[in-house]
Amino acid sequence: MALTLNALSRGEKKSASLRAENLIPAELYGPEVENRGVALEYDDFVKIYDEAGESSLIELCLPDGKSVSILIGGVQLHPISGKYIHVDLPAFSFIRFPANTFMLICAKCP
Repeated sequence: MALTLNALSRGEKKSASLRAENLIPAELYGPEVENRGVALEYDDFVKIYDEAGESSLIELCLPDGKSVSILIGGVQLHPISGKYIHVDLPAFSFIRFPANTFMLICAKCP
């Protein structure tokens, strides 16, 4: 099942005013994505984060209609309330190889 999360435009709003509106400030970044601040609905984020964690791909729907595959990166919690206060959203890009391509991966093990 594909997981989707809707991002809202952050505009010029400060983080504290976003949190007062039950939104989480987030930063979207990646090699093929322009870095930008977005806001996420708190309840929607909690549902997706509980299901996906930090290791599942999520489709982020941006306010301009585009969508980006992301992982949930660093999550910051309020030290007293334990509520989410900020999220990093690294974009994930797929590398496509032609059919019948062989790869040799070397790694040094301790």
